[in-house]
Amino acid sequence: MACRQALRFVSHPLSSDPYSHPAPSHHDFAAQRAVRQPLRFVSHPLSSAPEQQAPSHRVRHHDSDTQHPARRPLRFVSHPLSFEPYPRHASARPVLGPPDNSYSSKPGAERGWLRSLLDEAIAEQTGVGDAKMQWTVMSFCEKVFLRFGIKLVGWPPHIPFQNLSDGPVTVDDIRELIGLCERDSARPSEPAKLRFVAATPEELRAARSDATRACPGPLFPPASPSHGYDNIGRRALRLDEDGRPTQPRYERNGPKSAKVISDEEDGEPSVNVAEEDLPPMVTQWGVRMLWCHGVWRYIGEGELSD
Repeated sequence: MACRQALRFVSHPLSSDPYSHPAPSHHDFAAQRAVRQPLRFVSHPLSSAPEQQAPSHRVRHHDSDTQHPARRPLRFVSHPLSFEPYPRHASARPVLGPPDNSYSSKPGAERGWLRSLLDEAIAEQTGVGDAKMQWTVMSFCEKVFLRFGIKLVGWPPHIPFQNLSDGPVTVDDIRELIGLCERDSARPSEPAKLRFVAATPEELRAARSDATRACPGPLFPPASPSHGYDNIGRRALRLDEDGRPTQPRYERNGPKSAKVISDEEDGEPSVNVAEEDLPPMVTQWGVRMLWCHGVWRYIGEGELSD
């Protein structure tokens, strides 16, 4: 047999290795596996972090203090859109005083002040710190009147007992109630006019059957009196056959009294005719009238002076 020549690995023409580079043997691969260099993590060119050496997998026992530093306690930071910081503390009772700037309007601040005054009055009477005033019929009867056995006295009869926000209570009524809740500075020992007192067993029994018996004031404002139409005593417009307004038969210039006459004006003594410049007038119905203080008044029998 002819002698075999040793094989030579010729590199590719585009390869950078020289032609005389010997082919790697099996022993060379075994030597490269025995000696392994530790891996190194190369940071990205745009990253600012330095190069770090990968931890060796052969080291199984490590110090926890050096590998994992002490963790800091978590801090709860409130959200930028949150209205309250974290942690939330228990809210204290509002301090009584004049209206502050936390309300959008002055009437709203006065309503809040009145609510705070009555809340403090209930807490002082019952000893329950979280007791609240109720402003509807059923809630006041159940949560204030029957629960604590107290009633609210001194409520003005002309102010209806309804919700302060959407009821017929005006700003002047709220200011009047605030003045009744406050104590007199000259006599601080005396209680306020609008205050809570203990209810009797008869009142509690009546409130269980009818909730309106527990309300301190009227539920609705009093109805306004009816004084009649505004066109009473006036001539109605009449048209002829052609649609033109007709003239009245006679001029209606008789006296017309006011709709409401106060008790002071009604109780005034009869006036003397001699003190007036205008003579008495007799209407078409035979009624004698007298001009006095800018209005015509009826003259009764025996009031005309000679």
